[in-house]
Amino acid sequence: MSAHQKNIPAVGRVINEKIFAPWIDLLGRELVTNIIRKRCEDFRAEVDGSNSYAFFLNDIESSLKKYSGPSLKEVINATGVVVHTNLGRSPLGEELLQELKAMSNYNNLEFDLETGKRGNRQDHLKKELCLLTGAEDAIVVNNNAAALVLILGTFAKNREVVVSRGELIEIGDSFRIPDIMETGGARLVEVGSTNKTKLNDYQQAIGCETAILFKAHTSNFVISGFTESVCAKDMAELARSNKIISVYDLGSGMLTKVEGSKIDGPTVKEAIDQGVDLVTFSGDKLLGGPQSGVIVGKKELIAQLSKHPLMRALRPGKLTIYALIIAVRNYFSEKSLYSKNLVFKMVALGECELFERAQLLKNELKIVDIDAEIEKSDNYVGGGAAPELKLLGVAVKLLVKNPSKLYRDLMRGEFGTPIVGLLKEGKLFLELRTIPENKIEMIARTVSEVEKKVE
Repeated sequence: MSAHQKNIPAVGRVINEKIFAPWIDLLGRELVTNIIRKRCEDFRAEVDGSNSYAFFLNDIESSLKKYSGPSLKEVINATGVVVHTNLGRSPLGEELLQELKAMSNYNNLEFDLETGKRGNRQDHLKKELCLLTGAEDAIVVNNNAAALVLILGTFAKNREVVVSRGELIEIGDSFRIPDIMETGGARLVEVGSTNKTKLNDYQQAIGCETAILFKAHTSNFVISGFTESVCAKDMAELARSNKIISVYDLGSGMLTKVEGSKIDGPTVKEAIDQGVDLVTFSGDKLLGGPQSGVIVGKKELIAQLSKHPLMRALRPGKLTIYALIIAVRNYFSEKSLYSKNLVFKMVALGECELFERAQLLKNELKIVDIDAEIEKSDNYVGGGAAPELKLLGVAVKLLVKNPSKLYRDLMRGEFGTPIVGLLKEGKLFLELRTIPENKIEMIARTVSEVEKKVE
């Protein structure tokens, strides 16, 4: 045993150091003792004994800081990607969170206030979703992948699902349509080619074991050039004529066409109008709500989905349902959508407004002795939505000695809210499209504090 290892005192002595008294008040003696014991074991196991006892105490305090608050926290998104999957996808906004206060007490989640009998949590969402999309019925689960697994497990277990090769998408984090098919117990039948699939390809693949004709919107990539695909209307008609089910995974979750929006693409209402039996989509992309998966479509099919044993495991909680109701209701008018749905609000920002915000940030940085330049850039909707849409962005480039270190330190949030910027070719940019206007002054102050530490 090295001299350093011998100098590490017993846990009982370490915990009585004055530095740990506030932590015992905050976290409790048992948790603090366990953390100290673990760090003592780690230090005794080290071969290098060069670190001092003071370093040892500071290391323990750093470990304790990780428990001082939740690891999930607010982040300033300065990347210019609006629906950022790694940063929680679409932000909910202050107004939606304020309305969630209604869920702070008991509620009628599964209680019918008219009859006094047990109700169904899914009923709270059906009215709004059906009104906006024209669907007969609707059901909500944890996320869009769960929606697909539920559909496959209900209608296609040990049976065939026909999919175009050009639509065997990967939805993120290595989850792929073939994997979801396998999880749902279905047998995948690929038709057509990567760039061309015709209606006849579907027709020839239909057999006695076919349960579903499946279409996935390629919302996170584009195939262009010598291409052909089957529209939702033709696929739905073919499925109906063969007495099988048509399913359309729309993913991005744009409910209806929005006047003046830069975002284009198929909507849930269009898919229902074209006769698709079941349409699935995410609640936390263009819908602007919480993580969830929504299924809308034929009443008799939704009824079967709701009775599947898996539904118990996939059903959403009260907070998800209430937040989703609010997000869906924002689609009732274009005014509320552009003012309350932060995705549409950020995408709608024009060049002049972005330059004004950039100039404001540059001025605030100048006040705290940080030099910066304003540059045009490219922004994106992100999150598997509108892959062809490139938005004109405006960014502030920080003129500092060590941009990479500043990027990491801002991200760690030691001086306040973590700020995730964009590091490109060794230069650090803060994109204004995704930065709330009321955070600009705070960002400049934080950059200054972190930069002083870097120096």
